[in-house]
Amino acid sequence: MKYYLKVVMDKVLVVLAVAVLVLSAGALAVSYVDDYQNVSAAPEMISPGDWVKEEQIEVYPNQVILNLQNARWLKFTDTNSMDPLFDAEANVLEMPVSYPGEIHEGDIVAYKAPEGLIVHRVVKISSDEKGMYYLVKGDNNPLADPYKIRFENIRGVIVGIIY
Repeated sequence: MKYYLKVVMDKVLVVLAVAVLVLSAGALAVSYVDDYQNVSAAPEMISPGDWVKEEQIEVYPNQVILNLQNARWLKFTDTNSMDPLFDAEANVLEMPVSYPGEIHEGDIVAYKAPEGLIVHRVVKISSDEKGMYYLVKGDNNPLADPYKIRFENIRGVIVGIIY
């Protein structure tokens, strides 16, 4: 009887030990998943608006068609201001905008500056005594551009980057 009880107790201990290991592994897995989600979650950043709708894109085996009215193709000077999003070799599609309210924070705009056409991201929209303006910044620049960009200086918004 003592022997039988010992075998039963040993089996119970083994079962308990396995249960503890399984529970511990499960807790570790849950902890790992929680830690992974916390570590890997990138901070939310402002993103461009949805300028090209799905119904405007047609993909075929031998071509892609974008049904965009008045689109322009841009190439760049190698300033690195928008690295790593795009660089001098990228091909970019620009669309004209009709009114100031179409442009949102996160959109990438092409605007006329004293030094030429600049393509940077809208980081803030505000207004002053002259009306609405946009503050823009190159993604790779430490500071915003030194201008209040007015709507009349906006040439268009970037709707596609082709690498």
